[in-house]
Amino acid sequence: MVLFLYALSVYELSGHKFVTTVFIDTSDKSKDVMMTTLKDLVAARVCAQDLCTPGKVKVATCQMSETKKEICKYSIAYEAIPQLADELCDEECERGKMFDGLKKAEQILQAEFVKMADNPRARVKADLQTFETRHLITCRGGFRLVKSHFKRCFPCLPGYYSEPNSMECNLCYIGFYQEHYGKHTCDKCDDNTTTETMGAKSKQECVEKESMLRTSYSTYFNRNLNFITYLLRNVI
Repeated sequence: MVLFLYALSVYELSGHKFVTTVFIDTSDKSKDVMMTTLKDLVAARVCAQDLCTPGKVKVATCQMSETKKEICKYSIAYEAIPQLADELCDEECERGKMFDGLKKAEQILQAEFVKMADNPRARVKADLQTFETRHLITCRGGFRLVKSHFKRCFPCLPGYYSEPNSMECNLCYIGFYQEHYGKHTCDKCDDNTTTETMGAKSKQECVEKESMLRTSYSTYFNRNLNFITYLLRNVI
């Protein structure tokens, strides 16, 4: 009889993410209004051609300029739209397409800032000399990035979770569990129940807190009793 062993490997292509930072004059607008304006700009213009998906817009830092105007450094994120590899375009090909799409999006964003710099009525006045973009390799929540495997994203095991763009999966905390693969959060045990250890893989591992305390006390008592017995027999 001949036995065949098969190993199934489940993974996703890693993605690309650009984070552009630039200083913007916010003396005439609140930070919230400016963030909304930038979000609308990315959604309507930068990612309009299916080049990317809009990410978070944040205020990194603020300072006063020499002319006593408040300028803030804004962080603008946008991610590539993932595609499945096929015979015509393998993994490296798809990654290249995603990266090229983000480069086009970055060029559009920079061009929009240039237009507004030349327009006295523009809502955004960016310091283009501070325009800078970082490139990140990403995985969605519930997956971890394994660079040694061609920068692929592998799902977290039951009992684990991960946030987006994580290099590692984390154990579920005590009082939480996760039964499935590839999850970005863990499920909480019912009220008055908890888990004895981290990394619980099933709701059945949630036990009543009072029962766990009794078990812990009993274990502690038995260990100390065994130690005292050992001392009486072998030391004293």
